[in-house]
Amino acid sequence: MKLFFRRYSKYLKEHYKSFVVVLFSSLVVALSTAWGTYLVKPTLDEIFINKDTHMLKILPFLVILAYLGKSGGMYLGTYFTNFIGLDIVKKIRNTMLESLLKMEMDFFNRTKKGELIARITNDIGLIRASLSNYLSESLREGLTIVGLVGVVIYQSPKLALVGLVIMPLAAIPISKIIRKVKKLAKSHQESNAKITARLSEVFNNVEAIKISNGEKLEHKAFVKENEAFFKIGIKNIAVAEISSPLMEFLGSIAIALVIYLGGNEVIRGHISVGAFFSFITALFMLYTPIKRLTRIVSNFQE
Repeated sequence: MKLFFRRYSKYLKEHYKSFVVVLFSSLVVALSTAWGTYLVKPTLDEIFINKDTHMLKILPFLVILAYLGKSGGMYLGTYFTNFIGLDIVKKIRNTMLESLLKMEMDFFNRTKKGELIARITNDIGLIRASLSNYLSESLREGLTIVGLVGVVIYQSPKLALVGLVIMPLAAIPISKIIRKVKKLAKSHQESNAKITARLSEVFNNVEAIKISNGEKLEHKAFVKENEAFFKIGIKNIAVAEISSPLMEFLGSIAIALVIYLGGNEVIRGHISVGAFFSFITALFMLYTPIKRLTRIVSNFQE
């Protein structure tokens, strides 16, 4: 990830103003999400328990405002992130074609046209995907985690210790999974390169292969390379996809403990019903951005 941003820092610096907007919109989404979970407390305590008619008139508008802020922030962040990505892709494509046109004919004789086109279209298109899927989402999900953790701690520091203690424990297996995915992704790329090389060799020497009746031999060699590519790819998926179910399982343990202990706290009168449900709502919502952030980091390694 660091290498990616270092490599394209020249282009990224040109969009610092847009990055500020993306950061601001991510902050709005995070605060709106946290604010929405906090509003559960006054909704239950003031309206349903205390039957406060004044709060009944105010709270629905506050809920609408919270979700309006979240929706507006997501739209703004997505728009400007894609604007940055598309503009960078445009500039890199222009620069690449300009550089390629200055190359000698020997270079074009040695390099396949399809490869050159792929470099300018597909490969560069991945930059936009990286910015759109990883930069914007990682900012938004990271700040949302901070906001929701704040609500959890504010509503009940005691229960927060129970609910949040699972997360550092989850980081240990998750970090190992990410490292494993990185290694497998590298092997997958190497295997794909071998397939490309094999196909290139076959099509460049197809006449010689037919003369020597080597079709079956070449096909057998390709099947072997293709099978290796499949095995590495499916192993990569198996390892990468385990992170989300693992987070779900650890999350269920934390929430089960919180429901039991929180129920006792409510019965004893240490916290209100609204505070507990605000806490549990924030805790439930907390695992979604954590899962997404884990998946983003895992996918970026690929």
